[in-house]
Amino acid sequence: MSNGQETATTIRLGANQRVLTSAYFGYEAPGNPWALWVERNNGAPGECPTETSPRPPQLVDVHKVKVPVDATPQVGSVPGEPTATLVDFEGALTTHSTSLAFTPVAASLCPTCALNETPPESHFVAFEMNGLYADGAITGHGYATSCPSLDSLKRRK
Repeated sequence: MSNGQETATTIRLGANQRVLTSAYFGYEAPGNPWALWVERNNGAPGECPTETSPRPPQLVDVHKVKVPVDATPQVGSVPGEPTATLVDFEGALTTHSTSLAFTPVAASLCPTCALNETPPESHFVAFEMNGLYADGAITGHGYATSCPSLDSLKRRK
């Protein structure tokens, strides 16, 4: 298990295989509990995704993940639990996970700081991910950095 800053996740569906090398996250909240939206992709490294940024060849959106407070795995296999949606803009791979295990390894998170638009200097989550699709799997390590463009926050007035 790695807690480093590298990201390498392999997606295998049938005879197709891709490696995702970038990871970013945003907060979904406030809620009880706060949640993370994690995007894994194989686009240009170091570019925080926005609505106008170029589409990567493939991306995986991981959602319904609670903001981790320890290394307890978060698993999902039914609606409302963690899931990973694969979108392939080249057209070969698009599917939803049938099961997913998201295991936090290390993190520096502060949801309320993001809500107040004062994120900490080091703002990341490192994790292991293992999931199954109807005809394949996704496995690997991720080091996701904060991207405010992925935040879905309800600010207090």
